[in-house]
Amino acid sequence: MLKYNSFFKANSEVIKSSPFTLTEILNEVKEHIDSKYRDTLYLIIAEIKEVRFDPKTGNYSFDLIDKQNDNITAVANAVIWRNNANVIEEFTKATGIKLKAGMKILFKAYIKYSPKSNLFLDIRYIDPSYTLGEVERRRREIIDQLGKENLMDKNKQLEFPLLPLRVAVISSSVSAGYNDFKTILQNSNYPFEITLFNVNVQGEQMEQDVVFKFEEISRHWYNFDVVVLVRGGGSGADLHYFDSYLIGKAIAYCPLPVLTGIGHTKDQSIADLVAYRAFNTPTAVANFIIEKVEELERRISEIEERVGILTVNILVAKNIELNEHINTLKYRTSKILSDNENKLNLLSQNLPYLVTISISREKNKIAQNENQLKLYTQSFIHNKLSLLNSRIENLKSLTNQVISRQSTSLNFLAYKLDTNLRRLMENYNNKLILIESKVNLLDPINVLKRGYSITRLNGKVLKSSLSVNSGDIIETILYIGTIKSEVKTKEE
Repeated sequence: MLKYNSFFKANSEVIKSSPFTLTEILNEVKEHIDSKYRDTLYLIIAEIKEVRFDPKTGNYSFDLIDKQNDNITAVANAVIWRNNANVIEEFTKATGIKLKAGMKILFKAYIKYSPKSNLFLDIRYIDPSYTLGEVERRRREIIDQLGKENLMDKNKQLEFPLLPLRVAVISSSVSAGYNDFKTILQNSNYPFEITLFNVNVQGEQMEQDVVFKFEEISRHWYNFDVVVLVRGGGSGADLHYFDSYLIGKAIAYCPLPVLTGIGHTKDQSIADLVAYRAFNTPTAVANFIIEKVEELERRISEIEERVGILTVNILVAKNIELNEHINTLKYRTSKILSDNENKLNLLSQNLPYLVTISISREKNKIAQNENQLKLYTQSFIHNKLSLLNSRIENLKSLTNQVISRQSTSLNFLAYKLDTNLRRLMENYNNKLILIESKVNLLDPINVLKRGYSITRLNGKVLKSSLSVNSGDIIETILYIGTIKSEVKTKEE
């Protein structure tokens, strides 16, 4: 024991010569706290960091904090026992809201201590007036912030679609309000396309889920015409979840008109204030959408009726105008026919003269064109010959240059070319002599010279005796002179 005594003497005042067990020291702390705070109710202001309900025990537990300049300066646990749970019910009934994280409360509590659970606050009463004031203050802050960012009327400035048939709905699939909304649209005579973006419309997670769904819809805005945010069938205390800056901002930035039907009968939530239009119930939202479609249908019917009347009036007017045109056309046709008949008669008298003049003009044109063609042909040939001569001269010059650079090879090639050309010319000359001899042999003069003759009837060469008859005068052409004969007889 001496070592403990010496330790405590060296460091602090010693209350007990032997060490405490943890139970002993904490029990002493409990006795000290109980003796000082047991019978005193303290009025405390704190912010809820988290609230939990244990269905097994029926107790509510809280994590409470205090802040200064957004820095946490104090932390404490609190509890509302099952036998005092009516505190929660009375608060909710008075405020219409549920206790949640981020909410500031003014409450009465005993300060308690247990060696097993440390210091905690035993809450016996929560002042609804203070919380309502805090909620309203926070609500005004959110409205002011949205106003500074020009977001309060941003969604209202969108143009509402003429035919809102594609409806994106943010709600819970088990919500009575959503099912009422869907049933009304489906029972209408219009082909609504309803796409549900399922969220839990109550609880701490609701705000984040709703914002996420608005972001998802905004990414695919072209698939929808209007967005509907509805709830129904839940507790009225859940409505304060829609007093959210993030939800208001998400609605403001939504590229489609947003309609709300979240059950407010008195004050409007932030979501209602920012939305394109707010309604008390999902049913009212559905009826509004149907009315918009009916309004378009009525407008189309009115337009169809006006178009029908206008069409009839136009047809009547056009019919009258057509009859007038027909009468005018008949008169003009008759006059034109009469005028043309006179012109035709005059033309028939002058036609021979006009034909003669026309033929003369055409002959002159042909003669002019012929002369122009000759001149063009001569000019074309001259130009082509000049171009050819120029190219020949250029070729000669180029050839001379090439010959000067490669004289040895070209001389050899020239020799071979000369030899081959002479041989080729001799061959062609022989062929030409042969062809000339054949042509001479076939020349009619030479044929006649060899004793043959050509017989003609009426200038046409006779090839058969079938072409002549007795009494025909035929002409026989000899090498020298001609003989005319009369056919007496013929043999076939």
